[in-house]
Amino acid sequence: MQIGIVGLPFAGKTTVFNALAGDAAEQHHQAHGLEPTLATVRLPDARLEALCTLFETELCIPTEVQYLDFPGAGFGRQEKEAAWVGTLRTVDALLIVLGAFSGTQDPAAELESIHLDLIFPDLQIVESRLQRIAQQWRTAPAAERLFLEREQSLLERMQSALEEGIPARALDLAADEEQAIRGFQFLTMKPTLVVLNLSEEQVSQADELAANVRAAYTYAQTTVISLCAQLEMEIAQLPQEEADLFREDLGLDEAGAARVVHESHALLGLIHFYTLNEKEVRAWAIPQGTRAQDAAGKIHTDMARGFARAEVIAWDQLVEHNGYGDARKHGLVRQEGRDYIVQDGDVLYILFTR
Repeated sequence: MQIGIVGLPFAGKTTVFNALAGDAAEQHHQAHGLEPTLATVRLPDARLEALCTLFETELCIPTEVQYLDFPGAGFGRQEKEAAWVGTLRTVDALLIVLGAFSGTQDPAAELESIHLDLIFPDLQIVESRLQRIAQQWRTAPAAERLFLEREQSLLERMQSALEEGIPARALDLAADEEQAIRGFQFLTMKPTLVVLNLSEEQVSQADELAANVRAAYTYAQTTVISLCAQLEMEIAQLPQEEADLFREDLGLDEAGAARVVHESHALLGLIHFYTLNEKEVRAWAIPQGTRAQDAAGKIHTDMARGFARAEVIAWDQLVEHNGYGDARKHGLVRQEGRDYIVQDGDVLYILFTR
């Protein structure tokens, strides 16, 4: 899962990225010459840690999120904008950074500016495609015209919405309509996490300031949170014990960077299941509503192809009963078929034929 970071100049995009990345940042070269900085960030997971402690395995492997920062790139910089937007279209979600730390910045106005910058490239694609449909219509056979009419109708709805400043993700689209436009990779279709970047003095007002922005930006698949990126970046450089004490002194319950990662997963509608063997316990991220057979395919395609059944138990039941032995005695390990909908926190053992 990749999330692209965007924002106006001097909003603190790279500071937010550094707070998330710690020492995990690396240059990531793209074929078109633009070099974003990429960080692979592990999701803090207390459930995974409990399972690893119980089974004392060599490896404890959490799920990960990749964040992309684009130093020097942004809307309005024509020499880089096309390549940058092209990369941005490939990510799974957007993280918009709003600067509020100077006291003179207007986060709501920043967000409106970025919102319009994201709408404009989508509107260009829609208008271009509608022009091509008009040209194709003249020579298209009767059977093909029906499909062109449907696409035209859908794109005209999108055009009207975008011209009114409404993002694509706010439209009430049927499943087949979403499938039809997926290939366009619209920026405003992507789930969006808005991060309000505060000063240390504003931390006590974090919830109120985020609520103000949230009230002004109510579109679907949008989450608004706040953090002090400069403070989080500095804390990230400390040893864990010192960092915990520092947070305790400041009254911070959770690392802001960890909250960003958690909200990134939640925004995409992801849940987690777990697998384990004698060497490792691993967390897997899947969309909510995933069938057991498809979850098995996340582990290995052979498991999905030869899926027979899954042994399933909730992670907390497994921990509470100190492992599989006692859990089986209490009838807590279930046998589920391929159409079982995996629940958040399930521990799966897949049985399959090769």
